[in-house]
Amino acid sequence: MLIALCDDESFELTHLQQLINDYAIKYDHNIHCESFTSGDALLKSDLKFDMYFLDYQMDEMNGLELAEKLRNEKNDLAAIVFLTSYREIVYDCFSVNTYRFLVKPLTEPVLTKVLDDFLKTSILFSRISLKKDGMTESINTKEIYYIEAFKKECTIHLKNEAKVYTCRLYEIMENLHPEFFFQPHRSFVVNMNYILKDDGKTITMTNGDVIPISKYAAKEYRIARSRFLLKYGNT
Repeated sequence: MLIALCDDESFELTHLQQLINDYAIKYDHNIHCESFTSGDALLKSDLKFDMYFLDYQMDEMNGLELAEKLRNEKNDLAAIVFLTSYREIVYDCFSVNTYRFLVKPLTEPVLTKVLDDFLKTSILFSRISLKKDGMTESINTKEIYYIEAFKKECTIHLKNEAKVYTCRLYEIMENLHPEFFFQPHRSFVVNMNYILKDDGKTITMTNGDVIPISKYAAKEYRIARSRFLLKYGNT
């Protein structure tokens, strides 16, 4: 796993990297960290990171601005963890699908919980192969926001694009982890990780799209959603 650390205070970077290195050694995980002292330096990197730890308060570009650029300019769906001394800015971070929000000073038990949760969920995602225009394409199921079915076609909605495939919805569902994907309507399957809110009749995804909940699936959805949040939180 490759993790990016971004903080304009070198002491904080060193402390965080040491905590992660200790965790990797203690639990025998292959984790490598790259440290950056500014958002601009991180954005220039060509490395593909699995997770970002971003300080919220930085002089040239704060953590939220950096996260927005990662999401929009680089189409990066990696997990983002914000670090700050100010609890009141937590709600501002929801707009970039934040994985965790941690208050400084960061401690070993808190970091362990974050990395344990991430590693536990990341291994549950897989890649699926689908045919399109005579070619086989591979999609990481973690990047799927939701799937929409119509007759013999399925549209897979990703962050910035939608791809249409000739297949049945059940054929795709066979390859999706049931704890992360739920079918609230016969024509839709949603990724629990990208649900922003729901009102019992509809689900609003983090990209703004609204998905219907059928009356037949409403009770099962509430149970599945509660179970997901209890086990994984805001992943």
